[in-house]
Amino acid sequence: MPKIETGNVFFIDFIPGEPDLITIRGEERLLAADAVVYDDQVPQEFILGLPEIVHKRYVGPEPEEDTPSPEEIAAIIVDLARKGLHVARMKVLASTDGDDPEIGAVKGRGLRMEIISGRQVGPSAAVEAANLPLGGLRVMVTRPFDQAHELYRNLRELGAEVLAYPTIYTEIIEDDGGWAAFEEVEQENAWLVFTSENGVEYFFSQYIDRIGDLRNLGAFQIAAVGSGTARALDEHGFAPDVIPAKATVEDLAQEMTRSLDLRDAVVVRVRGNLADDTLEQALPRAGATVYPLTVYRTEYAKWPEGFRAMLMDRPPQAILFTSGSTVDGLYRNLSEDEIASLTAEAQLFSLGPSVSKALTKAGLTVAREAEEHTLPGLLAAMIDFYRGRR
Repeated sequence: MPKIETGNVFFIDFIPGEPDLITIRGEERLLAADAVVYDDQVPQEFILGLPEIVHKRYVGPEPEEDTPSPEEIAAIIVDLARKGLHVARMKVLASTDGDDPEIGAVKGRGLRMEIISGRQVGPSAAVEAANLPLGGLRVMVTRPFDQAHELYRNLRELGAEVLAYPTIYTEIIEDDGGWAAFEEVEQENAWLVFTSENGVEYFFSQYIDRIGDLRNLGAFQIAAVGSGTARALDEHGFAPDVIPAKATVEDLAQEMTRSLDLRDAVVVRVRGNLADDTLEQALPRAGATVYPLTVYRTEYAKWPEGFRAMLMDRPPQAILFTSGSTVDGLYRNLSEDEIASLTAEAQLFSLGPSVSKALTKAGLTVAREAEEHTLPGLLAAMIDFYRGRR
């Protein structure tokens, strides 16, 4: 039987709450690792950004359990490396000169080891954040991880400590039947209806791959559920012809049936798998033919090992919800009792009416709803809420 070559061990130093300050070499080693060992000080983004295939090992602390000693953690690292895995240990190092207890315990085991320092130079981020609008506020973000990087960055620029806990994720759906119906639309009174930013992004991504020429969309009028969806359309060079005063699917349906002549109209309703059938039911009553085009799927995210323990040990002071699905996803990761404990002292912020409706239905209290239903609008609502309160 061939001998298994041992893997390398990388001790990667970082600054708690400041994932953007990891060194380039540290990030390279992290992304090249086969296994990552981490504790409760690690910024969640480091772990959420890892491929599914990477072995993730949380080493505490866990509620009502003893925290592993440096020697016990070192034994875990050595065991993984001797299985041929390259191991990244994410850790705030007690020392970068090799005197850290874990490093000392790994030394002498015959493993190739590298220590990558990420020490901060200059004033601490905590001191600099103190005078910012959200200085020191722990903010939990439930938005999908791959769509939240700008939000994380903006929150940190406002002084907040980001707790990245996505409760959902999205992925493409290939609706061949829906696209076939879309390509056959020839009526003059043709509409494209978008009810989410995800719908916009997944639609245009697939449209470019399948059809390519955006000029063909000139035959369609466009309706959008709210300002966030309109903003997403604007990034692709399109402006909606209809936006309801209130950003809900129900209000969009009422606006279209009340103000438009939909007799003999064809409506392509761009949607995700969890969208309700409000438009599909309301618009035909006004004379329209509706073709659903499902372009993405929403799934509930499962948090990596240790995330729940970290969250309950250091709960947020504010929680941001950007869709009704993010509310549902929270209940897929936590029990009702855990959510009651988590939200007891936290302020809940909603992106818009449909999100607020989902929170209220779940028995949760909304501290503030964004007036403009966009991420900048959500941040503005937070800043306004905390002005003079902290």
